[in-house]
Amino acid sequence: MKRSRIASIWEAIPCKLVLFLTAVALAVGEFYPFSDYPMYSQFKGEEYYLFLKDADDEPVPCKAFHTSAPKLKKRFKSKLKDLAKEEKVRERNVSAEGLARIGGETLESYRRSSEVKGTIKLIHVHIGYVDGEITKTEREIASVEM
Repeated sequence: MKRSRIASIWEAIPCKLVLFLTAVALAVGEFYPFSDYPMYSQFKGEEYYLFLKDADDEPVPCKAFHTSAPKLKKRFKSKLKDLAKEEKVRERNVSAEGLARIGGETLESYRRSSEVKGTIKLIHVHIGYVDGEITKTEREIASVEM
């Protein structure tokens, strides 16, 4: 009698598969592929992006160099990591001279594919969240004659 009562309750539940998979996921815990992706659980208090300007301080599209803003940042960040190791500091604490050097190297790496002539500047924009305020600081890292 007991078994038939449990069976009738189970049959009355419309989302049996969802309940079963939830129980399995809870039992398995934090193992691939059962992960809660902690990288998205909180945001950093700061971030930066890069973009290009010409000699007249007008923005230049990355497409003019056959690249995109994320690829530009990835190339720069790769050089930044190496520089931080070389200087034995964190990435955010590298020297201004070092930043200028790797900024110039990053721009030089696009020289061949450039459709733009004249001076091109690499601009670093730091965005932070301090005391409930969003801050934005823009500075020129390097400039190169194309």
